[in-house]
Amino acid sequence: MDKHTDGAKAWSVADLGATLTGLVDDGTGAAVSLVLADVDAVRALTMLGAGRLVSTRHTLVVARYRAPLARWRGRVGHLVGLLDLDVRWPEKRTGRLSVEIRLDAPSDIATVAAAVMPLLLPSNSTEHVGSPLVAVAPGAPAASLALLELPWAVPPQHEKDPAVLEGNDVVLIGAHDTDVHEAARTIVVERDGRPEGALRPVVDLAVHNPIRRQAKIGGATPWRAGRLVESDDSWRIVADEQAEIVVDPARPLTRTVVEKLRLVAWLDLGALAPPATSEDARALAGRLAELAATGVVLHGGAGVAGTADGLAPELAQRIARTRAPRTGLETFRAAVDQRRVAMREHAGRFALSSALTGGAPELPNVTVLLVTNRPNLVEQFLERVAAQTYPHLDVVVVMHGVQSPDTSAWEPRLRDLVSATLELDPSTSFGDALARATARADGPLVLKMDDDDLYGPEFVWDLVLARAFSGAQVVGKQAEHVYLEQYDVTVRRGFGVEDYSEQVAGGTMLASVADIMAVGGWRGVPRSVDRALMQRVVKAGGLTYVDRGVGFVYVRHGRGHTWNADASHFLRNAEEQWHGVHLPALGIEG
Repeated sequence: MDKHTDGAKAWSVADLGATLTGLVDDGTGAAVSLVLADVDAVRALTMLGAGRLVSTRHTLVVARYRAPLARWRGRVGHLVGLLDLDVRWPEKRTGRLSVEIRLDAPSDIATVAAAVMPLLLPSNSTEHVGSPLVAVAPGAPAASLALLELPWAVPPQHEKDPAVLEGNDVVLIGAHDTDVHEAARTIVVERDGRPEGALRPVVDLAVHNPIRRQAKIGGATPWRAGRLVESDDSWRIVADEQAEIVVDPARPLTRTVVEKLRLVAWLDLGALAPPATSEDARALAGRLAELAATGVVLHGGAGVAGTADGLAPELAQRIARTRAPRTGLETFRAAVDQRRVAMREHAGRFALSSALTGGAPELPNVTVLLVTNRPNLVEQFLERVAAQTYPHLDVVVVMHGVQSPDTSAWEPRLRDLVSATLELDPSTSFGDALARATARADGPLVLKMDDDDLYGPEFVWDLVLARAFSGAQVVGKQAEHVYLEQYDVTVRRGFGVEDYSEQVAGGTMLASVADIMAVGGWRGVPRSVDRALMQRVVKAGGLTYVDRGVGFVYVRHGRGHTWNADASHFLRNAEEQWHGVHLPALGIEG
């Protein structure tokens, strides 16, 4: 464990996840005071279960805390009998954070830690209308956290009359847990976080993600090329002349390692030897999946990717055939392609869902909202939605001041996509039109798209994944790629992406109906409806997240835009430029 500046122990996840030595009650009910290395140590505290470190006074200090946005402040969760709360935030975005809590009756540290977690990490509303209550037994491995939709655990609860209502729907237990749990079902979690019977390792989306990954290859802090070197029982990632990053190949990548990888664009696996044992092969699969999920481009792995036991075949193939990219878009696209597969095939929350269903994971339905006064573009728009790889989609079409198009000549697959069509008077504000469309959504997620922009086939999937790993209320993309019809060119602009922000492009906004309703819904304004919603979200303490722009091309056609800017504005800020519509910007082979 680390020593903090004041001499106190700074408990890490490894400390808490092993024997919990030192975290015992002295029987006096004295105040509990812990210094924790980072937010993941707080996450681990939520797994201690009831009855550990019980007191009316708790102090938790996070030695290394980083807020999603400067000045962002989360909110403490519900605590029965809360008398006093004192939160001391870092002066800047990063630093030491302390939380002091006083209660009117004793409570255990797991309950307190679970209430503190919403202060530290963002979380959005559940994606499912009905979802099981998943609790985590104290004996389950710390890696069980990777399986949960929220980044913290809920301990098993007791019902006074279990014959009427069982205490829990699902309880995650360790391999040696012999306790009897009041649950409809228990699932054994392996030491590496996999549900029993799962063949693939799991990725913890709360840790293994591309958040804050460097947006530009050039600039004041350029991305670096790295190579992975084996050394005794550890890996060393060497990036140019910078200090080495040490990785334990037998354990999941820590948040500290992931943060250090933010400036590493490419990672050469060419020096990595094939695993010597089956245990090494399984560990290798876990580390490769985690690395890919962070957004670093893995290449040179043709000799080892296929030997990683449990690595998704598609990810192994992508790693094996990827060469070190050079240009900006080439790097960004390779990173997005690898991370998308890593998350889809290895995300812990999907693995748990598959274990519960016995098949494919349950995914939320996404309702696309289209408000348009151009009936001639509706069929073309539906073709783009039909081309999406995401499996659960429908479209609500709102004809704003115009009649619906004649659909008799449309293919059935396009007509079947449309779950509702509304014709609204032109005097209806754009905001009210979106509100009417949202009310007809099959949800629980809604996605605002525009009829004159271009969308790649993985566009919806990427946003659903971004919502899952960011915890933001609104996710979207920026106009990173712009097609200028006047000049028949596509440009890529430098944008602050892969981070929390206060705005995303209006034609890319994904949110849950619950989160929209929680801030009062869409404002009934004629324009700037997107900005109005995002303002409401931010003022309510929520967040928006900007995903990498691959898969979306904003079109400037000169036939009327709410964003008043001429073509020269986009050309001046271009970092790359191509003739025509550049298909790789949409994630399509050119």
